[in-house]
Amino acid sequence: MLLAFFTIALAFVVSVARLFFPLFDQYRGDIERWASEELGRPVKVREIVADWGGWQPRIRIKGVDIYTKEGSRVWVKLEEVQLYFRLFESIRYRRLRAGTLSIVGADIDVKYQNGEYSIGGVPVEREAHLEENKLFHWLAQREKFVITRSRINWDDARISHEVLKLHQIDLLLATAPGRYRL
Repeated sequence: MLLAFFTIALAFVVSVARLFFPLFDQYRGDIERWASEELGRPVKVREIVADWGGWQPRIRIKGVDIYTKEGSRVWVKLEEVQLYFRLFESIRYRRLRAGTLSIVGADIDVKYQNGEYSIGGVPVEREAHLEENKLFHWLAQREKFVITRSRINWDDARISHEVLKLHQIDLLLATAPGRYRL
């Protein structure tokens, strides 16, 4: 009896979610504002698609451009950001619980010069304490952080006099309570 109830409840949740999936692109402006606020720099999104990734609901944010703080040029380009949600935890806690974060097609230029790093020509600000960095803290709470099909140009004269061009980068950071695996 309990299994039948659980199956019917799950079917209901999946059906309701499928009804609302086409409406997610209407929230593009809200998502851009939230991301801009969290990152402290303007963010533009080309398209938002909601679907299923296996048994998990997934939001795919396509064509993400993160701008410099003053908004004058693109700082980092991301082909796609995928956020998977933990279905059963979301139901249990009655709010969306994010699980895996996947970044597809990142295009990043990193440079080290005179003791300072820059990304996309913008100096990296050093935080007094890593715990104060909201983005790092949020990323560290994901069960998986995945980067696929990405490119990094690494310019560091300490390593080489030529720019190190890394293509087709795939990286997985998996977390468990008190542990991280790369």
